[in-house]
Amino acid sequence: MDNENNGKNGNNERNEKSEVFEWLKSSLSAVGDMAKQGLDMAGKKGGEAVEITKLRWKLSQLRGETLHLYRELGKNVYLHHTKCANTPVKDEELLAELDKKHVEMESIKRDLLLRRGEQPCPNEDCPSTIHTGDVFCRKCGVPLNKETA
Repeated sequence: MDNENNGKNGNNERNEKSEVFEWLKSSLSAVGDMAKQGLDMAGKKGGEAVEITKLRWKLSQLRGETLHLYRELGKNVYLHHTKCANTPVKDEELLAELDKKHVEMESIKRDLLLRRGEQPCPNEDCPSTIHTGDVFCRKCGVPLNKETA
């Protein structure tokens, strides 16, 4: 009878150990899955941060190029004003290049706003940004339609 009870106790112990092992295995698997999800999310956020940094760098470069064009334009205007310039003024080319740079800078600024969940106010005279869910512009008060907000 003792051998029979020992056999049953041994089977119960094995079953309990097996259940504990299965529980531990499933728990560790769940922890591993959560860790993978966390790393994937961190990777996406890191990638987003890299993209934002690249956009900011490009914006900074464009600002520098724009300042150079402004200097050239100012120099040409001054030389033309003092009649010191013997060569034709290339103001139209400089202005066209400035316009291109400004369009590109505005595109980058808009992209950066959208990545932060914001967008420019639809009122072109207002420099404010609109946040998701806003009904009115916080600065100028222009009402926003559902597509804008």
